[in-house]
Amino acid sequence: MNEVAIVEKYPTTTNYEEYFKFPFDKYSLVSKKKDKVLVKDLELDIDELKKNYRYIILVGAEPCKMVGKISSVTEYQGYLVHDKFLPLVNPMAVKMRPSLEQDFNCSINSINLTIAGETYKRLIDSFDIKGITETEDAIAHIQMIQNMVDNDKINHIACDTETSDFAPRDGYVLGISLSYMPEQGVYIDSMCIDDTVINLLQNLFNSVTVIFHNRKFDAKMLSYHFGLKAPDWEDTMLMHYVLDETEGSHGLKALCIKYTDLGDYDKDLDTYKRDYCKQHKILLKDFSYDLIPFEIIAPYAALDAAGALELYRKFKPPIWENQKLLLVYNRLLKQGTEFLTEIEENGIPINVELAKSYIAEINEEIKELQDKLYEFNEVKEYEKTQGSIFNVNSPKQKADMFFNILGLPIIERTATGSPATGAAVIEELAKLHPLPRIVEDIMKLKKIKSTYLEKFIEGADMDGRIRTNFNLHVVSSGRLSSSGKFNAQQLPRKDKRPKKCIEARKGFKIISQDLKTAEMYVAAVLSGDKVLQQIFIDGVDYHGAMAVNKFGLSCSPDEVAELYPDLRQDAKTISFEILYKLNYREEALNKFKTLKKWLQDKEKEIHDNQFLYSHFGRKRRLEDVLSPNKQEAQHIVRSGINFLVQSVASDINLLAAIDMQKWIVENRYQEVMLIFGLVHDSILSEVKDECIELYTEKLAEFTQMNRVGMTIPGHPIGLDVEIGQSYGTVKKMDTDIENWYSFYNEEH
Repeated sequence: MNEVAIVEKYPTTTNYEEYFKFPFDKYSLVSKKKDKVLVKDLELDIDELKKNYRYIILVGAEPCKMVGKISSVTEYQGYLVHDKFLPLVNPMAVKMRPSLEQDFNCSINSINLTIAGETYKRLIDSFDIKGITETEDAIAHIQMIQNMVDNDKINHIACDTETSDFAPRDGYVLGISLSYMPEQGVYIDSMCIDDTVINLLQNLFNSVTVIFHNRKFDAKMLSYHFGLKAPDWEDTMLMHYVLDETEGSHGLKALCIKYTDLGDYDKDLDTYKRDYCKQHKILLKDFSYDLIPFEIIAPYAALDAAGALELYRKFKPPIWENQKLLLVYNRLLKQGTEFLTEIEENGIPINVELAKSYIAEINEEIKELQDKLYEFNEVKEYEKTQGSIFNVNSPKQKADMFFNILGLPIIERTATGSPATGAAVIEELAKLHPLPRIVEDIMKLKKIKSTYLEKFIEGADMDGRIRTNFNLHVVSSGRLSSSGKFNAQQLPRKDKRPKKCIEARKGFKIISQDLKTAEMYVAAVLSGDKVLQQIFIDGVDYHGAMAVNKFGLSCSPDEVAELYPDLRQDAKTISFEILYKLNYREEALNKFKTLKKWLQDKEKEIHDNQFLYSHFGRKRRLEDVLSPNKQEAQHIVRSGINFLVQSVASDINLLAAIDMQKWIVENRYQEVMLIFGLVHDSILSEVKDECIELYTEKLAEFTQMNRVGMTIPGHPIGLDVEIGQSYGTVKKMDTDIENWYSFYNEEH
């Protein structure tokens, strides 16, 4: 058997001798350059390659996926996977993106050591890892840890859960893992957890700092199924996000591979999953951990806790030594996690019957549109030729219909060279022929039905509320994302039916509080531009004021929306051009000289330092501003400015919601005021009718308070408050917050 092979996507001129100290043979998936390689394109005999080489270095995503069945090259690069494969990011990508360089160099070093046989790899078999299935053993182990705590030998432990589902109400806890020292972990089967074990665990949690990885998930599982709470906790997932906010994996397995030498510790579990799915003919996504035998899951689960403990000890020093990062971690992320844990459990109120009626309504609309499709002879002929129904969701069939049969022009192509048929393309084609518009309308209706209405029905719990996730650690700008039973951040704006299904109970109303012109207000404060601030001091329509300044209108800013709606929209675009495209040539910017200088100073700061801190202390790493690709470098500058403004606007909302939730709990108003989501710059809640005035005034107070100078003195950020029986029927009350409730009474 030969020693080392390198596999590229297609042949390149990369000089791998520059990186590696050992001899190797070089191969490629295909013999000629190709944007995307499909299985049918493969020219490399993968089975023969595996037989002939001890180690195979896989360069880039497609070789990793096709040869090594490795899902992410960035997560696993430099690490030996399945005792044979060594993933590596493409060196050309590193030259274009300097932010990849540090990890790439570490990977090169790791690969050289692995091939030389010098890698220090701890043997998992030597770890103190065990599974517990007897109650007496669980009691003895927890008491032993408690004794160490009482004798000041340890002050923190790591905890992890294995579950049958991602939602507490849909599954159950399979077991709890604990680790109190390096190279040690235990997995306690939930079948042996009785009241005595629960009480001992609660006493232990009360006396130590509990380390989680994704605390929000574990806390909900432990609380819902066992009533367990950890008052003092840390979260290594959030800690890593503080240290590296770039959008990528903050998963436990990937971080253990990157920062510890635990290695591919769940290899046996992964092998079992794949074999089980193959044997029972089920998809990997349908596999759940309750199908795994105890002897397979126990060591993996115990090592999860051990890995979290190691990550905590590695991540803590750099955060605790940087006061800005520590403040972000404690004030925004930890308190934000507590807040999101509570509001996710509040749940979003769903009218399931209304969702069902909308599905029936949409089915009728789809049928009508499909009937219109068959008014075109081309569709009838196509189905006759193909022997099947024209599928509007099939890119290939749409391409055939649009370009081969209707003869419409190809507007753009995909990465594989095929004619594109996305929404933007169909929008253009619809100007040339009516059929693409019908196809687009059918697709939109099907998406509304499957992505929202059906998920509302399937995902709603017995109390009529759906509990989805809001995430703090996904978006690099600091804005929240959403995942789980449905994506609450992507509710459609034009078709109101999904929003109308989010409906308050009788005697309650849905309230949405939104920040008004938030990003321009933040820019005015951060830049200190007095001319820009004056618009907010005057209290006039911001975009109207911009239109008056830009186009020399004779009316007042507040009259522009009615008299010159198109010019007001143009003024919105101008603000976007200034702030996010850094169009310094825009004439309107000359009126805001301090803002212009601030933007230029921040651009220089990005080039000089390759990072920025936000007003609230978030760090945004911008190393790719050094990219030789000028377009990429300029994109990084724009994203940095975007971060400075967007993250602050988002954090104003997050901090207000955190403080409001604390106030609700402290005053025991949970039965009459339920915050259930943060969507973009809106705080959504369900509030009892007689408490609306109290709720809105208090939330406004928290939102408009001066947080570390983030306000124009005497003129806090503006708010739009909307009310309705459902989220889809909320209406804005155009009045000051003090008079808002009297307007509500008159309207109702």
